[in-house]
Amino acid sequence: MNPPPEQANPRRVLLQAVGAASGILLAILALGWLAREPIEAFSRWMVVEWGLPGLIALTVLVDPVPGPGHDTALVVGYAGGLGFWPVWIATAIGTQISSWLCWGLGRLIGHWGWVQRLLTRWKVKEFLDRHGSRAIALASVLPVPYGPVTVGAGASGMPLRTFMIGAAARPLKVLAALAMIAAGWHLTG
Repeated sequence: MNPPPEQANPRRVLLQAVGAASGILLAILALGWLAREPIEAFSRWMVVEWGLPGLIALTVLVDPVPGPGHDTALVVGYAGGLGFWPVWIATAIGTQISSWLCWGLGRLIGHWGWVQRLLTRWKVKEFLDRHGSRAIALASVLPVPYGPVTVGAGASGMPLRTFMIGAAARPLKVLAALAMIAAGWHLTG
């Protein structure tokens, strides 16, 4: 028998958020010092060849990946010279599209036996039914693997409208990450 899931400890969540933000800033500082020229060369190529639509597509592809996620697209857009606000808007659009696609993937695979077992084991459906769009909003801004959460929301049967309301908070995390990336990039330039 599995133990009941722990209640979220606000202090722990805050420490995780600070740790994640510090990690992003340190990673950007390291990249800026160690690999600035190749990153800028690739980023300029990407921006010239693909522009903002390419940045949106890159975000759609990398956002569900736990770890670097949308930060990769933010670095490419910013180092490529697109400017702060165009990068934020394109990446915010891309992360919303990615969220909806992952929710749809969850709907497609939600009936598979192993997916249902995972949802039951981790009490995903009960949690999402109880907290609804607030759970998605928190997952979209906190340092948790957001891609699996979006797939789980679709697989557990969360209505798209409820999901979209929660996912609307995701651009706030993108904005905070971009601010850290811009600060780190300028510190190393």
